[in-house]
Amino acid sequence: MGERAAFLALVFTVVVSFCSAAGNTPRRVECLWPLVLEGTSLRHPNLPGVTHDQKFLRSAKFGFFNTSKTSYEELFPFDDRFIETLVMGNILYEKDPHKVFGRRGDADATWDASLKLLNFVTAKLASHSDGQVAALYSREDRRLRCHPIGKSFSLDNPREHPLAILGRVLPDDVLLVELERQPTMIGGFVAFPSNWSLRGNLGLTLGQIHAYVHEDEEGELKEKYRKQIEAMQRLFGPETLGIPRVRNNWFVYSDPRVAQYPDNSPYRAPVIDVKNAGENLYLRMEREVFLTFKVRGKMYLAMFLRPFQYRLEEVARYPEVAGRLVEGLQDPVNAYRGSGFNEVVQAYLRQKLPWYLEN
Repeated sequence: MGERAAFLALVFTVVVSFCSAAGNTPRRVECLWPLVLEGTSLRHPNLPGVTHDQKFLRSAKFGFFNTSKTSYEELFPFDDRFIETLVMGNILYEKDPHKVFGRRGDADATWDASLKLLNFVTAKLASHSDGQVAALYSREDRRLRCHPIGKSFSLDNPREHPLAILGRVLPDDVLLVELERQPTMIGGFVAFPSNWSLRGNLGLTLGQIHAYVHEDEEGELKEKYRKQIEAMQRLFGPETLGIPRVRNNWFVYSDPRVAQYPDNSPYRAPVIDVKNAGENLYLRMEREVFLTFKVRGKMYLAMFLRPFQYRLEEVARYPEVAGRLVEGLQDPVNAYRGSGFNEVVQAYLRQKLPWYLEN
């Protein structure tokens, strides 16, 4: 058995045994079968399957940059893909660390900021008030054991970057932003399925990263975009130090893969209309948590990202969610989030829920 196949077999064995011990359903384990059987597959467990975590869907807001305060206990909540996503991030990292992890700028400053963040997060994980999360980790002195992947990490290992360790022990991806002068992305661990590239955004300011949102707009709408992004950056000022905030980032897609690591086969989406939109359109959301902190007098922002994906027909089961989504799509600032399907999405939801959406 080759080294790669042996690693995948080990991962599968660990996940099966851990999920069985935790009483998880077979569905979670079955999502990893293609990885074990094919050896080279890089399909993310959320794709093309659908996340079933209803708590996040039912609480979702669909503004441009809605944020709200949250507690430290809510930084890393347990959901029905927690273990899978954590394991998948490690598989991608083992295959090619440079695609998943990267850093830029002052190496010492990035290391120090990442280490402080790692120490803070690992202490929270091992003592988490939710027993489902706390059971996944053990911390003794300066070592953290992550049970789902069967690995133990030294928090003082000079050969492994603390930001890479953090990415490996969380289901959430992590971005690190330096807030001096212009907020600039200096590091990250990104394994979630997305068209977004970590490598292409390292070293850029948040303004540069979000420029595509309004670059083709003119006049009043372009100015509205600019003000929204400025308001977003003000949320990372000194007054927010140590106060975690949470946000829902959302888009509508017709391609359920939307992956950084797509296979070679082209995806041919059917012609989508009101009749088939429910099964062929997907609401993709990212739970984003923002936390500011200081190291050696410098302010930093940590962003924790966790993806969720739902078929539109599932969204229609929750009238209050469908209503908020329609309202969000009607705001011109959010037009780009519909990926060209704004009218179809609204027509489908109104057809399914006329008694709710027409009032």
